[in-house]
Amino acid sequence: MMFRQDHSTLAQLLKLAAALGLVAALALGLASFRQTPTTPQEAVEREKRYNEVLEDAHPSVEDVVEISGAPTEAHRADDGALMLMYHATYVEDDEGPAAYAWRVYDAGGKKVAEHAEHSDAEDGPPTTHGLPDGFLLPSSGDSTESGPVFVDTAGKRRALKSQAAPLVTRPGDRLIAGDVEPRIYRPSTRTEAPLAGLEHLDTDVAAVGNGVAYGFGRSGSREQVHMSERGREWSEDLPAGCSGLLVAAEGETAVVALGLGPRGSLGRTQIDSLFVTSDSGRSWRSVPESEQLPLGSIDDSPDLYLDVLSDGRIVLGEQLGRTWIADDGENRSFHEVDRPVPFVTVKAEGRTLVAVADSEYPDYDLVEGEGLWISEDGGRSWELFDDGRVG
Repeated sequence: MMFRQDHSTLAQLLKLAAALGLVAALALGLASFRQTPTTPQEAVEREKRYNEVLEDAHPSVEDVVEISGAPTEAHRADDGALMLMYHATYVEDDEGPAAYAWRVYDAGGKKVAEHAEHSDAEDGPPTTHGLPDGFLLPSSGDSTESGPVFVDTAGKRRALKSQAAPLVTRPGDRLIAGDVEPRIYRPSTRTEAPLAGLEHLDTDVAAVGNGVAYGFGRSGSREQVHMSERGREWSEDLPAGCSGLLVAAEGETAVVALGLGPRGSLGRTQIDSLFVTSDSGRSWRSVPESEQLPLGSIDDSPDLYLDVLSDGRIVLGEQLGRTWIADDGENRSFHEVDRPVPFVTVKAEGRTLVAVADSEYPDYDLVEGEGLWISEDGGRSWELFDDGRVG
């Protein structure tokens, strides 16, 4: 999984979606393409209904889902349990009322927990994380908890330990975003803590896969990708003249998006190539631009997306633009992801791709095909998840 701090600013501008993997029990919830036409009278009624829900001090989950139209985040635990987050905010300004709701489904597709709450638009969307054994969700306003709460895959709230001392990574750890630093979560002890081993590096970009932490640093004139595992550290020089823009990892596969020139320089930085390991950082190779993977057309920007599916396939793209995925775990050939309707985001989750069709900014009306779309074949075909919303 990948963490990049400057992506958090984009989340306040766009209604983002994250990963969702659907188990067989939810297959009946998939529907074919749908579109919600809006007449002038329907538009007036929807705006009225939208604002009524935002102004409600105690909105229901169903109401928030209805006006949201599409989830802003979705996560899956290792056993297939699902979490959906919906966030609706004031349309006319970046200040005003807002509301959010979340739902948790167990591995069999049964809804086991849900919550809705009134909030403020200036607070931005709540932060959530999918973990191997559950989910980190925002605490409710009437709760005595001061931070996020842990909800397991059966929908039960569990104790979550938090410590200030950094932890070295080991297999099973999951990377989560902290306020000022990357942090890891350890399922065996339900503990979250700062990530150890990369403190001396530029840790606004980091990834963890198969117990190995990845980050960027420099040695003389060469930039390196640094690795840390169980307290052991080593590094690999990036190709001459290149800098690491983004890193992602899952299992034994990790990938660095490379740009020419120093990272963080002003101006446009195009992707030059990909730097890939398939053995947890022991050996690396370059993946150059090709006709199937036009890297030179992709810029380093806050909406640049890089991730790895659980079978080792790399996914690269721009959230409001085009997306490419490897044909297999060897990552030597790629194809572009098809889009049946315009997507705001395309992301990786497990062995599947998930995407959201939604407006770029808060809007009363639903866009064409609005909702969560799932692809099981590398983005060649998609199905729309029927979330039961009204509209």
